[in-house]
Amino acid sequence: MSLNPYEVRLQVLGMAKDLLTDQYHTNRDLLVQKYEFARQAAEGSSNQPVFPEIPDFPTEEKILEKANKLYKFVDPK
Repeated sequence: MSLNPYEVRLQVLGMAKDLLTDQYHTNRDLLVQKYEFARQAAEGSSNQPVFPEIPDFPTEEKILEKANKLYKFVDPK
């Protein structure tokens, strides 16, 4: 069964959202893990690490930008 253009765009939009949110969660988790490691290493000293700035969650604009980039790969015209 073949997908119509609307279904393809909907799938590409979902793919873009998933890619960006997965990337966000991975980056956030890495920052928190690094902080926890540094906090445990500095335990008992007065030199405590500062909690990192968490990146912004992907906005609709970023998701649409990524979707358009992916869609151009699927439909290069």
